[in-house]
Amino acid sequence: GGRHDGHAWLFETVDKLSRETKDEGLKEKFCLAGMLHTNFYEGWLTEGEIKRCGLQTKRFVNKIRDILNNGK
Repeated sequence: GGRHDGHAWLFETVDKLSRETKDEGLKEKFCLAGMLHTNFYEGWLTEGEIKRCGLQTKRFVNKIRDILNNGK
């Protein structure tokens, strides 16, 4: 439920999920995913940082899947 209208909503949602699951790392992983998104257009990350951010983004996606499927 709720609105789905942009980046502010995404950040609010991840913040809420982070509090509900007591997983501060969720916000950090989400921010790294944002860095990858920006880097797609600007190309400033090193290859190593792209790999690191990609791994953390994959972990973020898996955690969100777990939350959606299991509520935790």
